[in-house]
Amino acid sequence: MKAQTSHAPNPLIWISRNVRPPITASPYALVALFVNGVFVFVGVILTLVGLSMAVRLFRSYRTSLAGPRAEVAAADGGTAEK
Repeated sequence: MKAQTSHAPNPLIWISRNVRPPITASPYALVALFVNGVFVFVGVILTLVGLSMAVRLFRSYRTSLAGPRAEVAAADGGTAEK
């Protein structure tokens, strides 16, 4: 049976056994940075396209509602909305 000690194990020993050293710089670091930049650029373009489509859809929706509102207002004897 092992003798139990009352003190905690040395954290430096645990770190040296269980923590991996930092990853060294890859020879492809610049390539990875370029690929990352391409993904960021494509993401920005897709975001702008999505926002543009959302604005166009909202404007189209508002325009489609203006027609029936004007017809109902004119039928009631009111003035048409602009």
